[in-house]
Amino acid sequence: MPEMSEQSEQRQNPRRRNTRVIMIGAVLGATAVLIATALAILPVGGPGGDRPSPGAERGGEETEQEPQPYQLVFEANPGECLFWTEDDASDIRTVTCGEPHLFEVTGKVDLAQIQVDDNGEVVPEGGEDAPPAGPAAAPGAGTEPSDGVEPPGPPEPNFPYADEDAPFPTPEQWLELKDQQCVPLSRDYLSGQLDPYGRFSVNAFTPDRDTWDDGDRTMHCALQLTTISGGLYPITGRVAELEQADVHEPGVCLGINGANLADPVDCAEPHAQEIVSVIDLSDQFPDAYPGTDAQDEYLAPACREASTEYAGMPVVDKGVVPSWSTLAPESWEAGTRKVKCFVAQLLPDGSGYAPITGSVTGDITVGDQPAPPPSETVRPGVPVPTEEPSTPAEPSGEPSDAVPPSDAPDRSGEPDSEGN
Repeated sequence: MPEMSEQSEQRQNPRRRNTRVIMIGAVLGATAVLIATALAILPVGGPGGDRPSPGAERGGEETEQEPQPYQLVFEANPGECLFWTEDDASDIRTVTCGEPHLFEVTGKVDLAQIQVDDNGEVVPEGGEDAPPAGPAAAPGAGTEPSDGVEPPGPPEPNFPYADEDAPFPTPEQWLELKDQQCVPLSRDYLSGQLDPYGRFSVNAFTPDRDTWDDGDRTMHCALQLTTISGGLYPITGRVAELEQADVHEPGVCLGINGANLADPVDCAEPHAQEIVSVIDLSDQFPDAYPGTDAQDEYLAPACREASTEYAGMPVVDKGVVPSWSTLAPESWEAGTRKVKCFVAQLLPDGSGYAPITGSVTGDITVGDQPAPPPSETVRPGVPVPTEEPSTPAEPSGEPSDAVPPSDAPDRSGEPDSEGN
């Protein structure tokens, strides 16, 4: 088996009945996934309800009704936190952000107000492509046309989602809307301090097809913490006050699916990486952002030493090599400073991670074939029954956070051609 060389890691109306909201899922393979939360709402009173409240039935004073799940989602304000335990989120409720929660609401978007240009691109609010404000702004306004023909006026504004007959967005369109609208909104919510390659990601609740057809165009944006497979970890505390670095504590092993990263597993099971150390780059680089070359130069000996100390011997003698992650400029600007050192190995053909069984602190076996899929996986959007881990899910796994993919965050975990 050719050895893997030491490398950095490249890397609405709340009174409706029988209502659901949809949580936007991830891209699984080439398929975008929408997660139906199936929040069945059967209001028992108040405006729009079909039945009187229990208090009215008794002829006495009305009792205050518990807010329904759909109301909680669609009345949640920025800075409020939501939690649920059921797979379909039917028990969703508001909690303090100091308690475990799954969503931290960052704001809402009225899709009916979104304008697009002739190419279908969203026109920034107040941007240069926005429609002129009044006739005075029209081309040639205030002058006599030389040929006697009135010049064309500005194009009619196009608000594709404002029409009551607007088609329900496809999963891919919902993902695009989430990226276009919720990501910048959430970044502003964090005063610009959102690490695009950190452990927290942006998601949204949207109307389902029925409420869409009834005119609901509201998308509610939030921050979440997911496993690699898309399950939701509880978060304790506000994201603005938490570490965003996507690192794990030493001793955590990241599972393997084929040749790609999977959710954390016991190190006795086949895995792709074993974390040996977490390094704070601000100790070495207290001021300006260090490029990837400078990070590599510093981390190569640091992670080699950390892996040797962790394993009690040079890890290359066990058939694995020390590796590390690096930070992109965007992560540095968001305040992230921590990276991970880990041990791993490649398959003989270099197509991805080789499965490692056992902790490098003891005896290990390194396979030469892709690993089978994990026996247990978490369905996207389903709460993971655990407190917020000190070792959050690994979203990239490609050898270098410094060269992140240009589209969606990569959760494939495939090593690059340089051998990681």
